[in-house]
Amino acid sequence: MQPSAVYDTSERTFPQDVVEASRDATVLVDFHASWCGPCKVLGPILEQIAEGSGGAVRLAKVDTEKEQRLAGAFRVQSIPFVVAFQDGQPVDAFVGQKDEKGVLDFLKNLGVEVAVDHANDAPLDTVLGKCEALLRARRTDELDRVASMLESIEEDDPDHVAAARLLEAMPFFRRSWTKQGPAGEAAGRALDAYLAGDELAAMDLLYESASLDRSFEDELARKALVALMHLHAEHGDRIDALRRRLAVLLY
Repeated sequence: MQPSAVYDTSERTFPQDVVEASRDATVLVDFHASWCGPCKVLGPILEQIAEGSGGAVRLAKVDTEKEQRLAGAFRVQSIPFVVAFQDGQPVDAFVGQKDEKGVLDFLKNLGVEVAVDHANDAPLDTVLGKCEALLRARRTDELDRVASMLESIEEDDPDHVAAARLLEAMPFFRRSWTKQGPAGEAAGRALDAYLAGDELAAMDLLYESASLDRSFEDELARKALVALMHLHAEHGDRIDALRRRLAVLLY
């Protein structure tokens, strides 16, 4: 089975996650923290490159707040701090934020060339775009970071309205509703379908949930359906039809 391209590592697992893994691929070690703004910009770029590298690059993420001894061992004084490992050894590093081209150039200098396909990606030059990319990738392990990034978008930012709509749907992605019954069961099946990669089935099930109980968890099914229609606008005709059905249901 293909190893995961992006994963968290710790002092205990570092020898296997990074040192040994770097004998088969270039491993980038991303030292970051939840409060670090530049980390939130760089992180999704690193993740997308690793996930699109076909196994040539892996990304090991280190939370410096949780792994202070590991950060100290690398003398991390400023973050983001990224160290590249190859053949069991650190070979290069950089400090601070880079754009995608900067990271690709960094890898190219190490003899690794990655072609990133942006055909289905949200733009990565905005905070909203990074959040959308993570949600589209079903990165449930990154939901806290996504919520934090969305909350950081100011009211005068043109992306604020879209960010607010995604925030309203976060309880769906977190599966954090408490009310059960048919509407809750349909919402649960919708999330299962979405995480399995079938966003169209998820949308249909969210419509079913809203049909069963519009008020379920403060209209969570409607909010989640609006979020998925925004995230997967590539299904234009199906979404247009579903939007019309939703309008009739609600009004």
